[in-house]
Amino acid sequence: MRSEKPVTETGRVFKGRGGVSFNLRRYYLYILKSKGKNKIGLGGRRFVGFEEKYFDVRSYKASESQQILDFLKTNRGKAFFSRDC
Repeated sequence: MRSEKPVTETGRVFKGRGGVSFNLRRYYLYILKSKGKNKIGLGGRRFVGFEEKYFDVRSYKASESQQILDFLKTNRGKAFFSRDC
């Protein structure tokens, strides 16, 4: 299970004459799932099981090789590929 909303943390790095650089980090907290429970409140945070509505689309990107494999599977009869190097 993961936290329903990401934790945001601001970082500050001194870069000499260039000044101070700020960055914002977002990450989720994870816990082990209990049997029969899909939502848990713990430490002021809500933890949820996997559901499409909690899926963060910005964090998912299929690899190039996975995209090619999916294309070949869906276009099995039409796609042309060669194993010759």
